[in-house]
Amino acid sequence: MKYFALSLALAGALSAAEFRTGQAARAVIGQETFTRQRPGASSAVLGAVGGIAYANDTLIVVDSTRLTAAPQNQRVLIYRGISQQIPDPKLSRHNWDYRCPVCRAEADTVVGQPDFAKTDFGLAQNRLRTPTGVATDGRRLVVADTDNNRVLIWNNIPANIDAPADLVLGQNSFTTGGINFGGSGNSPSAQGMRGPQGVWIQGNRLFVADTQNHRILIWNNFPTQNAQAADLVLGAPDFTTFVQPDLVQLKVSATSKSLLNPVSVTSDGVRLFVADLGHNRVVVWNSIPTQNHQPADFVLGQPDITSTEERNASDPNNSRYLCPSNGTDSEGKATYPYACAATLSFPRYVLSDGTRLFIADGGNDRVLVYNTMPTESGKAADAVLGQVDGNVGSDSDEFRVAAADTLRTPTALAWDGTNLYVTDPYNRRVMVFSMGDNELPVAAVRNAASREIFAGGFVSFSADPKENDEVTIKIADKEYKYKAVKDDKIGNVVSAFVNLINTGAGDPNVLATGNPFFGQILLNARASGAAGNDVRLSVTVSTGAQIQAAASSGFLTGGRDTAKVAPGTLISITGTNLADATATATINGNDLPHTLGGVEVYVDGLSAPLLFVSPTQINTQLPYEVN
Repeated sequence: MKYFALSLALAGALSAAEFRTGQAARAVIGQETFTRQRPGASSAVLGAVGGIAYANDTLIVVDSTRLTAAPQNQRVLIYRGISQQIPDPKLSRHNWDYRCPVCRAEADTVVGQPDFAKTDFGLAQNRLRTPTGVATDGRRLVVADTDNNRVLIWNNIPANIDAPADLVLGQNSFTTGGINFGGSGNSPSAQGMRGPQGVWIQGNRLFVADTQNHRILIWNNFPTQNAQAADLVLGAPDFTTFVQPDLVQLKVSATSKSLLNPVSVTSDGVRLFVADLGHNRVVVWNSIPTQNHQPADFVLGQPDITSTEERNASDPNNSRYLCPSNGTDSEGKATYPYACAATLSFPRYVLSDGTRLFIADGGNDRVLVYNTMPTESGKAADAVLGQVDGNVGSDSDEFRVAAADTLRTPTALAWDGTNLYVTDPYNRRVMVFSMGDNELPVAAVRNAASREIFAGGFVSFSADPKENDEVTIKIADKEYKYKAVKDDKIGNVVSAFVNLINTGAGDPNVLATGNPFFGQILLNARASGAAGNDVRLSVTVSTGAQIQAAASSGFLTGGRDTAKVAPGTLISITGTNLADATATATINGNDLPHTLGGVEVYVDGLSAPLLFVSPTQINTQLPYEVN
């Protein structure tokens, strides 16, 4: 069975390979379709999701976040047997019982609330206030209860709704929530916390990202009593030093020992990874630290582990020092893209399976994928999820806010060996990405009636020129000039300009066609789609000229992306290995088949009717239900 899941602009096919830049997710949790963003709280509907964890076929999702996304449902959901709720990539999805068969996951247990509908916050053994991070080893459950300045521990993953926690760290009881318990005044201590956002279990160790104290706390043996003191601290020289960055400075210095608002801490059993949000980097220790204030070995997202006066190793998207130049400016100085696969902007989570590395690059609305473990600072990722390429940062296209291939401030990650789960708080969902052969290129989906739409324009002339009249046509930054001779005619002017524009390799932006009868030069953009609309066009004549000339507008117009199609439109999908053989639909009554030649196509999770399939092309219809 060939299975293709299409967003409205991008497509991804799944079988077995690596993650590919721009691929679509194959399932979604928390919404009824990939494009739905319905706010709510139930066993199937999520709000502004935050942390996520996986172990033993159980997915655990924190339905709350420190971001401004809404709603904050103040709860943790537990999905047992998650593999049975997300069909295998190669299985048929055709099921008329559901609008989207891969959007049906439901939690069986909730903690922090008395039922699946309540969303109140509180301070108690069974209540939460802006929980953000979650961790599990398959037996125990740990939650960062951020605004209660504590971490809650369940010695066994709860099987009952509203189960109370067994232990609390950061406080000496379940009914206190002050900052930095055990410290002097508001100063930190080995027992207290201030807004912790990240937790992780590795073997018998517990790690906590104590975010607003700018440090990582480590328990070498898993805690067994309330308010148990941590054994090690990273990011500060000791447990009682208050690390306060100088926010008056325009630049925040980063070192191999410093952290600024770390929001997650994880390990692959060998290395330790910290999402150092304020320094716009991921910090890596090649072995799990054994000493207080131990320096890290390298960073990702910055060129160096330590700031220098020349290049500040804290800037978001530090592309000048991490990305290849994309050209020069008017003064001949090198320019750089907004971002690339090596830059980070407010990273929120980092996760490794020991071979691959994944980074939730929140400020760039994407996830970076390293197919092999990087070993040095500034390394670029191999693939990007949530964006069409590595040079794009946050997605500015309002029409692609919620789609199968987009993310908005991804916050946390979980990995089950096959699927990468990504929390997408502003779209109120968890996206499920799987490795696959990317048989569909980015431009695969097109309106069947018009594969390409090019921008166009024209220059029109009136009145024959007199001798020495001069006309200048400017296309983008290139000028073409013509001086009239005695007894010249408009038709001669048109032909001369067409030759000038098309001579040799031709103008890099347009192709010219003459229409002497109407006194016009027709210009068509070489680049298809909306890119052609950026080509400037102008025409001027010399002072006192008899000939008159005008451009259709200041830019070429009419270029369109034919991947943007309306409901009911017939579309063509092009690529390779799309089907094992060629097959044409036989209409049975008024219905087209939804399976043809072993091929199925889904748009926003909805099965699409098929007209034709072949190894290189599929013709289908955009379902009317997709608006």
